[in-house]
Amino acid sequence: MRSENLDFHYLKNFIKLALCGQWLEGFGSINIVCFPASTLDKEGPDAGRITQNQNRLDEYNDSIVIARRNPKSYKGEVYAAQGTVEPGKYYAVDHPHPKGAAYLCWGQHRMEPYRRKKDSRLVLRGINNVTRFWRDPDKDAQQDLDEPVWTKAIGQWFHAMGKGESIGKWSAGCVGPRGGYDGPAWKKFLEWLKDHPKGKHVPLTLWGIKDYLRYHSLGMGPHQFDCALRMGIRDLTDYGPVRRLQKLLAGAGYSPGKIDGDWMHGTQHAFTQFQAGEGLRVDGICGPKSWAKLKLLNYGG
Repeated sequence: MRSENLDFHYLKNFIKLALCGQWLEGFGSINIVCFPASTLDKEGPDAGRITQNQNRLDEYNDSIVIARRNPKSYKGEVYAAQGTVEPGKYYAVDHPHPKGAAYLCWGQHRMEPYRRKKDSRLVLRGINNVTRFWRDPDKDAQQDLDEPVWTKAIGQWFHAMGKGESIGKWSAGCVGPRGGYDGPAWKKFLEWLKDHPKGKHVPLTLWGIKDYLRYHSLGMGPHQFDCALRMGIRDLTDYGPVRRLQKLLAGAGYSPGKIDGDWMHGTQHAFTQFQAGEGLRVDGICGPKSWAKLKLLNYGG
């Protein structure tokens, strides 16, 4: 399996250049990046390389990375830990919500510190109690076409996960590093949070590890990176990839409606119609084949 370095500059370039996303540059500002189905060489400030794995339910086999520019030395630094971005077996299979276990959508989410009333723990939650997620009624841990995205939710938080190897009851769809509240990853996060600008949101990016591993072939070159997209992803900048996709769909004769950088129902309908009309697999995922076909329809070849 391929692997790639996990360092501050590469991580920042991936978010800013490959995803056209938000990356807070201010000294002390925290950025959080979560990669499902990935394994670190080691946890801590020198994580080394990150590799894709065969994701299995109820295990800490996702990567949680916090990054910032040190407010004293001005150097970029990261702290990485294994964790989870998915609900544990307890919530996903044994005691699921009637409409399915909740999974955070790929993309960027604005988070804010919040002290929980039940135990006074400091966690992060979606700004204004709104976080985008999807439910999994068929329990296959895959975001299927008939599983709509929800846009109003509370409880999708970033917090420390359990100390053991099994997620168990620790996660109902939240994301965070393992090790518990006394673990080194959570202690490092709280230490950094003290320097994060007061009143400033914390961007949390959840994205596929395949794109991160693929990005090295283009790096900071002049080529435009075609990242994988699907329903629920929204641009947090005015020049993001969803907006580019919407323009290509419209140019190919599959109008998504308003060009707003938000992949919701109009874009989903247009995109699946495009896949069906052009003989592609109708899976709702804009990957390399879909990008190539859209460009061919718009620009010729």
